[in-house]
Amino acid sequence: MKAFYLDSANVEQAKKVAEWGWVKGITTNPSLLTRSEYPPETTLLNLAAAMPGVPVFYQLTAPDLDNMLREADRARQLLQERLVLKIPATTAGLAACARLSPHQPVAVTTVYHTAQALAANAAGAQYLIFYHDRALRRLEDGHQLAAELVRALAGTSTQIIAASIKSLEEIYAVRMAGITHLTVPFEVLAQIGAYEPTLKDVEAFQETGSGLLEE
Repeated sequence: MKAFYLDSANVEQAKKVAEWGWVKGITTNPSLLTRSEYPPETTLLNLAAAMPGVPVFYQLTAPDLDNMLREADRARQLLQERLVLKIPATTAGLAACARLSPHQPVAVTTVYHTAQALAANAAGAQYLIFYHDRALRRLEDGHQLAAELVRALAGTSTQIIAASIKSLEEIYAVRMAGITHLTVPFEVLAQIGAYEPTLKDVEAFQETGSGLLEE
C-alpha cells in the first residue's frame, strides 16, 4: 500500500485535501500545532472532523516517560481509534513506545540513524518517521538515509514515512529509495495537481477541443 499524508495543523487545508480523496491521513507536530489559531485539543478535533475516517498523528511533547504515558492517555481519549501517537526517538520515547505499542499505533519520529530504526522496530513501532530534507542539511550522508532505513527495516512490520518533504523532486527521491509513505505540506501536495506543463495542456484542450458537455 502506498499513501500520501497531509503534514499540517491547518483545518482549511485539511478540508481541501479531504475533497481530493487520495490523501490518507494527517500528521501534526508541536510546531504545526503552535501555528494554529486554536488550542491543540480543539485543533486536533477539528482536523479529525475535516478528514473523517483517516488516522490523525499527534506527537507527544512530554520529556519523560511518566508524563509521556499521561499525555498519550489524554490524546487517546481525544482521538480514540483515529489516533497514531508520534513519539521522538529518545531514550524515554523508545521506552514509551515499548509500553504503548501493544495496544496503540505508534510512530517513532525524529529518526536520523538506522540504529534508531532498529530500536523503534524492537519497541513495536508501527511507523517510523524520518525527516528527509533536514537529513540532507544536517547529515554528511543524509541523501543515503532513506535507502538505509529501507534496508534496515526490510522484512519487518514497521512502515517508513518520509517527512520534511519540500518539493516534487524530493517526493521522487524518497520513492526511488523505496519509501511508499510520505507526509507532505499542503503547498507541495497542491503542486502535484497544478504542475505547469499539465495545466498548459489542459488549457489547450479546453480552447480547441470538444467533449460531452459542449452545447
